[in-house]
Parts: sequence; C-alpha cells; structure tokens
Amino acid sequence: MKALFLLLGFFFGIQLGFQLSVYDYLGVGCHLVFSFLCLLLSLKKKQVLFFALPFLVGFFLMFFSLPLEESNEYRGMVVKTSENYYVLFVNFRRYYIYEKGNTKELGDIVKILGSAKNFASTTYESRFNFGDYLASLGIRYELSVKQESVLFENPLRLKAIENAFLDGLSGNAKALTAALLFARQDQSNELISLASSLNLVFAISSSGLLYGLALREVEKRLKWKTSDQKAETITFILSIVLLIFGFRKVGIRRIFLTRLLRLIAHCLGIEKPDACFLTSASGFFLLVLNRYEALQSGFMLGYGISLLFYFTSRDFKRVDFFLRFFARYALLRLAILPLSFANGEIHLLGGIYSLLLLPVSSIYGIIGYSVFCIPYLKLVLNPLSEGVFYLLKGFSHLDPIIPVPPPSILFYFLYYGIFLFVLLLLELGIKKNALIVTATSILLYIVSTLPLPTYLSDQVSFINVGQGDSILIRDNTYSVLIDTGGNQKFDMAKEVLIPFFRKERIDHIDYLITSHSDFDHAGAKDSLMANFPVYHYLENHDDFPLKIGGLTFYSYNIYESKDENEKSLVLGLDFMDKKWIFTGDADIKIEKQILADNPNLDCDILKLGHHGSDTSSCAEWLDALTPETAIVSCGKNNSYGHPSPSVIAQLKARGMTIRRTDEEGTITYRRFSFSSV
Repeated sequence: MKALFLLLGFFFGIQLGFQLSVYDYLGVGCHLVFSFLCLLLSLKKKQVLFFALPFLVGFFLMFFSLPLEESNEYRGMVVKTSENYYVLFVNFRRYYIYEKGNTKELGDIVKILGSAKNFASTTYESRFNFGDYLASLGIRYELSVKQESVLFENPLRLKAIENAFLDGLSGNAKALTAALLFARQDQSNELISLASSLNLVFAISSSGLLYGLALREVEKRLKWKTSDQKAETITFILSIVLLIFGFRKVGIRRIFLTRLLRLIAHCLGIEKPDACFLTSASGFFLLVLNRYEALQSGFMLGYGISLLFYFTSRDFKRVDFFLRFFARYALLRLAILPLSFANGEIHLLGGIYSLLLLPVSSIYGIIGYSVFCIPYLKLVLNPLSEGVFYLLKGFSHLDPIIPVPPPSILFYFLYYGIFLFVLLLLELGIKKNALIVTATSILLYIVSTLPLPTYLSDQVSFINVGQGDSILIRDNTYSVLIDTGGNQKFDMAKEVLIPFFRKERIDHIDYLITSHSDFDHAGAKDSLMANFPVYHYLENHDDFPLKIGGLTFYSYNIYESKDENEKSLVLGLDFMDKKWIFTGDADIKIEKQILADNPNLDCDILKLGHHGSDTSSCAEWLDALTPETAIVSCGKNNSYGHPSPSVIAQLKARGMTIRRTDEEGTITYRRFSFSSV
C-alpha cells in the first residue's frame, strides 16, 4: 500500500506539471484534488513526507510540453470517434480530424497525407466550448486531410452493431437506449432534451454506476447457485462483453479494472483485497494508459466518490441500513453539488427527482443489456422508454428553480477544498471546527450570490456572439443591450445571452436596441424577449436621445434609406469617463455623412462597423474620431473574411489598440461606482 500511494502521488505530480506546462488550469485543479486525496490516505498511513516529491517533480515539469510536429505524413491509431470527427494518436500526440459521417472505429490504423495546425473553432460566451473539450482529451492540434488511407481496419465494427440494435426502436427508446447502453446522446430527441432541462441527463446516461449495478446484481444471483469464485469469474466474463459497448465512459473502465484487479488478487490467494487499494490501483493504471483521463469529470467523480465512501464507511456502519442509504446519498449529492447548478440554475427538487429516476433508468439499462443478447425482444424497450418520458414530464410540471451565477473555476477550487478540509477535520475528530467551517462557507456562498457587484459597478461588455454584434451597457442597476446576435443552428438568447446575464447578476434589461434587422444583429430578439424580462424595445433613430439612469445615448445616423446597412443605428455615449461609439453595419457613405454633420465628433473606444469589413471604417472616419481602441465583433475563421486585412492595417498604422471577440471572447470594461449607494 505504501508503495502504491507513493506511485499515485508521483504520477499525479507528473500530470500536474504537464497541465501547468500547457496552461490547462482545469487539469491543475483535477490533480491538486487527487493529490489531496492521496494526502488524506497518507495521513492515515503516517506517510506525509512521501507527497512532497510529486509537487517538486510537477514544478520542474511545468516547463515541458510537446511541440507541434511538422510533417506531411501521419500514421496512427484511431482512439476516439464521433459522428463527424475522429481522433488519431500519432507519436504521443492526439490530432482532431473532421470527417462528416465518418465510420472509423477504435483501433483502426490510418495514414493521412496533409498538414497539422493548432485547433481553432468559433466560440461563444457561456456556451459549450468544443476547443476546451478537445483540450481536456489532450487534443490541441487538427489535421487537414489531402489524402487518407486505412492501413488496418478493426474487424469489430461496434457502430454497425449498435445501429443494427437501435434500428426499429421508437424515437424515445432509440435515444434512451443509445444513452444508457452505448454512451451516445441525441440532444435533438425530446426525452434527452427534457432530461437536460431538468438537469437530470446524468441519470439516464451510461455510467460506471449502472454498469457496476448490473454486474453486482448478476453476481449476487449467481452466488445463490454456485461458488463465489465461479460467480465472480462468470460476472467478469460478462463485464468484458458489456465493456466493449461502454468503453467510451471512464466510469465503466474504472469498474472493469477494479473487478479485474480483484479477480487477480483472488487468484493470488488474497481473499479480501482492500477496497481502497483496488480503487487506487485501477486509477493508477488508467492514468498510465492515458494521462488525460484525469481531466474527465467522470474520472474525478468516480474515483473521488469511491475514495470518499471508503473514508466514511466506518461511520456509516454505525447506523441502520435505511439511514445509511440516505446518509450516503446526501454525501453523494454534496460531492456533485457544484455540477448541479453548472448551467446557472438550482433545481430545488433535483435531488429527489434523481433519487426517483436512478432506479428506473438502472432497471431500464439492465433490461436493455439483457435484450441486447436477445435482439428479437428489444421492442419491449418502446413502452418502457415512454414510461421514462412521462415520468420526466411529470417532474417538469413541478420544477422550482432558483437562478444563480454559474460556478467559476475558482468556485470549484474553493468548494472542493473546503469539502475535503471539513472531511479532514472530521477524520481528526475536530467536529466543532468542522461545523464552524461548514456554516461559515454556506453563509459566504449565500452572500456571494447577492448582486452586490451589480449595484456597485458600471460595465460595458462586447459579448462574444460569434459572427454578430451584442453589446451590454450597465449603469449600476440600469441595463441596456444593443443588438442580440443570432445563429441559425442554436438559440442565441437561451444559450449565450441569458446565461451571461445570470453570470453578471443581471435580472432584467431596461432597453433592448437593435441597430438594424439583419439576423446577426437581431436574430435572437424574439427569443430574448420571450424568455427574459425586457422592459422596452427600440429600433428607430427617432427614439433618441435616450436617457436612462446616468446613461444618455445619441443617434448620429438620422438618414433615411431602404438599405438595411445604410439605416443601421450609430450610437454615441459618454460613460465611465470615456467616449464610446457603437456602429452596427453602417457603411462608408454613412460615416462620411455623419462626419459632415458632426465635424467635432470623436471617441475613445470605437466598435468598428460591419465587423471590421472594408465597407466601413474609412480613413476619414478613423482620422476624425481618433479612437484609442477599436473593437471588432466577429466569429473565428468566419466565411466573410472579417475583419478585413486592409482595415486592420489602417488601425495599426494609426497606433490603435485592436481588440477582437474572436480572439479574446467577451470583452468587458468595468468600473466600480458608488453613485447609486
């Protein structure tokens, strides 16, 4: 055990150093938490000094990272597949390859002629970041393919087998079965979407919990009819079969490795191997095979909760079965609490609903695994899936929600740091201090959710809406939004704007202004007004000047036109000791007309017209306004080529600071103000 803990700590230290080297702070957090768990183990074993070494190793390794390999030919093995991409493992690097409708399988050997570059994709404020997701898998580069050839094809084509089983099932049964058995989620399905809205999608997804429960039930039944050794061996063989289809989930790999190590221990004559040893050893081997596992939430939760229950098992033994069950469930809910409101909402009945749903989905999963072996019985899943759907429907009719700020990385650090510290105090028998720390932390969190920063600050935010415009101006509690952005593939209001407002503790918009009706400026207007309190809506230059709180907006484009860009609002504002000009898509013709009528117009910060296109931002406009900073709101690698290289050259020639939402994300200027206190 001593050697194992030393190896675990050493390996986590190496991982910590690697993540520091690539500035992956989520990875750093993961390894700090696991190193702290190892420290807890070491306290029990009186081996505290062993864990200074990993952090020293990690410190030196923080300066090391693998550079991008320059080559024209890449040969490697497929280690991950999805509907429209796959991941190729080449020379200890992982490469993303886009391929619509790809049919690759794990284990395929592929040769690619092409070039590699750093992965880059359009990002949006508060929305799922695919680039960050790939980075958590150790994927920072992508390959552009000129020619592709498969050198070896894995004979076990799992996708084809899975699809054949799913064919013939109803829509809900197909989606639920794919999620529970094959770790494939169809977000367009009504059942999956409903579970997501209730924050219960984890309860209907393939997981180590379901996998372990199914194996445990089988093993229990077998032990009634045969010896323990035979029951364990037969169950292990079944675990291999189920592993093939659940291999995508780290929790399932964890359970499989734990069972494998337990079987090996029994073969070596160790009748009751220590549960902590099995859990820690399986985690160690998983990280040896793939160090990026430690960045996956499934890895962190699975091992963290397993070790957590191990530490507290002695206390649970003192109470009866039902009290022990609910105590362990309460501890589990506390362990995953930050994930419960990651989308900015606390579902007050979420704990109760998950407690009711988990047994139902477990039974469905066990039946699904069973009928997978007898495919002609699979239609029984259709009515069962409808039962799950109507259960979720029932939950949705009573789903009280409290909006809260989405947790930040700092919050995760603090929460789990305090959580582990309280456990440590309890372990050392200092229960009074543990209670004080817990009560103080709860009080501080409640205070942190109050919108005090909103009441005490001013703000201008150029929201990252991809290829579009959206600007929030807030004077203490008064909020004005200029444009909403828009996207044909998702609801910009629900997935970008409203989560951003919640993060900023903004509970309403006093005035929504659209510069003009182009979709990339006003596409999310209707959804925003339907799903968030918006008190007034303006779109004409006749509505200005507009005075609200300490804000006064002036409209400079007062000219009539049938062209949408030509009649786009150009707004001016003196705020936070700076002069601002917000242009929509007004072109050079309008810029020159405005200058002719306003020869003394100038500004400190200019939002460039038409996303930095050369149809706007003429030399006369820039020379007259003399802004210190130019803001470009555009999407990364957009098809329009915005911003124009010629415009960027003009800005640089005049010594202006250039800030772009496609490079920085949301750009915010903030100032603390006590004018309303």
